[in-house]
Amino acid sequence: MRRRIGAFVRYESGMADYYRLVATVAAALDVNTAEARRQLYDNMRTGFPAYMGKIGRPLTDAEVTPERTALEEAIRKFEAEQVARLARK
Repeated sequence: MRRRIGAFVRYESGMADYYRLVATVAAALDVNTAEARRQLYDNMRTGFPAYMGKIGRPLTDAEVTPERTALEEAIRKFEAEQVARLARK
């Protein structure tokens, strides 16, 4: 799974596609349960500063805030889709 995260590249033209990152890493979970995804999201949040530090030049707080917000929105969207998918079963 670390390889999948490490291979994720920030788009040159703007923010990263965090939804794609969340979906790709969640798909690699051995057991895809709400608890496993919660732990994944917590790990993504914890590792976010390290990820941001490796993508190039250091970003200012003003640049990091929208990136972090985009990650949170991607997590919310993905989780809502997972809940809806389970409700349809």
